[in-house]
Amino acid sequence: MDLTQKFGLIYCCHVLTQEDKKDIAQIVHTEVEGLAYMVAKGFEDVDKRFEQVDKRFDQVDGRLDSVEGRLDTVESTLSGVQRDVAYVRENFVTAQEHKDLKSRTKLIEQTLHIVSGA
Repeated sequence: MDLTQKFGLIYCCHVLTQEDKKDIAQIVHTEVEGLAYMVAKGFEDVDKRFEQVDKRFDQVDGRLDSVEGRLDTVESTLSGVQRDVAYVRENFVTAQEHKDLKSRTKLIEQTLHIVSGA
């Protein structure tokens, strides 16, 4: 007893006719066309997404230009403030120095019997 008889399998040998081959070719062609359409549609969707991404990048570039301009203004202002602070440090006395000078002036006025306005 061979396997086909043992398991109840039936072999079916079928020779394809020209008509069968044409039908199969048409089915394959139709399926390939459908697949090509789906792929093309998918690429269109990707292109649309890339357009949206490009627009967003353009917006970000614009905002970055604005921020850079504002940063230049802040840097310029800060540079001026740094110069002013350096000038103040160089040309003005501290509170302690002022207090010390006030005490010395008072002592000199008392020693010389000068009445001051304060």
